Amino acid sequence: MDTRQLEYILEIAEEKNLSRAAEKLFITQSALSQQLAKLKKEGLPPLFTQNKREMHLTDAGKIYVNGARAILKLEKDAAEALQNLSSNQVRTFHISVASYLKPLFCLQALPRLHHRFPQACIRIHSLEAGQARLLLETGQTDLALFPTLHPTHELFSYTMLREEEMVMASLPSLSGSLLPMTLPEEGTHLRNLCNHALSANHLKPDIYVEINEPEIALRLALLGECAAILPRSSVTDPRLEIHSLPEPCYFFIVAACRKNMRLPLIREAIREMEELF
Repeated sequence: MDTRQLEYILEIAEEKNLSRAAEKLFITQSALSQQLAKLKKEGLPPLFTQNKREMHLTDAGKIYVNGARAILKLEKDAAEALQNLSSNQVRTFHISVASYLKPLFCLQALPRLHHRFPQACIRIHSLEAGQARLLLETGQTDLALFPTLHPTHELFSYTMLREEEMVMASLPSLSGSLLPMTLPEEGTHLRNLCNHALSANHLKPDIYVEINEPEIALRLALLGECAAILPRSSVTDPRLEIHSLPEPCYFFIVAACRKNMRLPLIREAIREMEELF
């Protein structure tokens, strides 16, 4: 779907009349009718109902129009950002990162981005669970890096960086023991994944501590105090034994941005993360 089609539907919604909408768009009424027919052929439900001479949005039409407005605003913002970069103006980029991914991004990708785009101002924000869609939709962030069970969204472009698995890590000598567990803090992406994994396996463990730093969770496991539930890639100490859950929990680490993103720095940030993973 191109942006012209979005503009056509918005104009019909505004004018509530095909003839007036076609006049304002400088196209024929027949051409505008063909666009509506095309959407119907693509499987979309009716967007308008006819009431005398006026056209009114259906519930599906209201959803479509809200999405169209958001997409057109994002495209306009991207075009303005490109113009700013081309005229050597300072552009602030907002990148939101899930807490456990921040060390990797800040220590590895961020320095390279600063060298590549010295005039850009890059601001890093912590991304809590459930925030990615809202921040991207409202333009409060240009790029979001986070783990998710479902790496798809109709309005955003998702780049899958790595498939991961939530596992339990403990000392081999304590394998099979009923140990308390370290879990990430409530409200984080990893905690949501842990809750999903525990629920799928009908587990209600005693919680030793809730902490977001994987390094500390691993140190506690090495002391024999507990088992740690972590992404498999976080368990790097060979002294710990890794166990998959009976019902494995797989997820994806993704980079999400608005569709048709044309900002060179954001594209480079995604490329850097792909190389790191």
